[in-house]
Amino acid sequence: MSIRIVELQDSVFALARHVEAIDIRKFESHAPTELASELAPIVMDVLRDAHRVVSDVARLSEARENAAPDAMFAEGPPLPYLPFERALDAAVVQRAGWSLETVGDLGFLARLEIHQRLERLERLAACHQHWAIIGECDGALRRIRKALTAIDRGLERAGAGKARLDYSSELEISLDVRRAYGKLRARVRSIGAPQRETFYVQVRAIGTALATVVGWRGYANLRVRDRMQMRELQRRLLEWFRSERDVADGQRLWEDIDAFVTMLVDVNQRQELREHDGRLVHDALAKVMTEPTDAVPAALIERLSLLEGLDDEADALLHSGTSSAAAWRPVLARLASELARTREGGLIS
Repeated sequence: MSIRIVELQDSVFALARHVEAIDIRKFESHAPTELASELAPIVMDVLRDAHRVVSDVARLSEARENAAPDAMFAEGPPLPYLPFERALDAAVVQRAGWSLETVGDLGFLARLEIHQRLERLERLAACHQHWAIIGECDGALRRIRKALTAIDRGLERAGAGKARLDYSSELEISLDVRRAYGKLRARVRSIGAPQRETFYVQVRAIGTALATVVGWRGYANLRVRDRMQMRELQRRLLEWFRSERDVADGQRLWEDIDAFVTMLVDVNQRQELREHDGRLVHDALAKVMTEPTDAVPAALIERLSLLEGLDDEADALLHSGTSSAAAWRPVLARLASELARTREGGLIS
């Protein structure tokens, strides 16, 4: 085979590092014309570079170069139709046997996705819609990152050199995001509704809580519409501090922030979280209902920590450190009932 695997791995690693260095946060306050002239060209160049790299990877399975997507991963069971990120998870997380041809199949899937993303961004960059451009650029970079880390992991499993990039499944990413949203919600609620005598201090503390999330390492994994609302709330906070700090205006701002952090629980509707939570709560409830002592095993408490951000009452138990089965049983029973209703409502297939 003419493709040199070491050089291919180096190209994957170098491009992944380049993608990580692009910080979209600094562009989020730019005007649409600046986004179209500055950010979009940067991302389009990276998409073209990524297309070249994953095309080289796709050549590892030249025998299936012209195969249909449903013929991918011929050594194993066929993949169901899935969105790009979940298709990669199905391959990387669930697949046991790997070969260079299998990695080539990953490259083929990535090439299709990246080509589509480049076409979409080329069309969108001309329309000058601020958050639409941000969202498309963000989505393109996330998919490039996902593809490169999947290929890096696949090459290692196929017997090439050790993987140098960290692969995160969509579930791991969503758990991380939910945890951050839960912490923000808890922090805002702990500050409480501003009182006249402490109004300035409380509103300032809320602003700090929002800034902490914007500066968080996983900020790029937040939904674009959430980032958009967070930035708008930050802008309004800054205007309020620079103005006469009218209490009525500040109160309305607080109410909007409280509504925003409440809305963040919608992250629990992500499919991977619904499936994960349903299984975990069902298993945990069965264990605590049959536990001979009143102490929930430490290993189960550790598993339950993955629910952080799902429910305020469960979060309170986790943060208290309690292992009381009597405390956990009613909470898990309620969650199991709520999650079951969600499934019956058709949100989980």
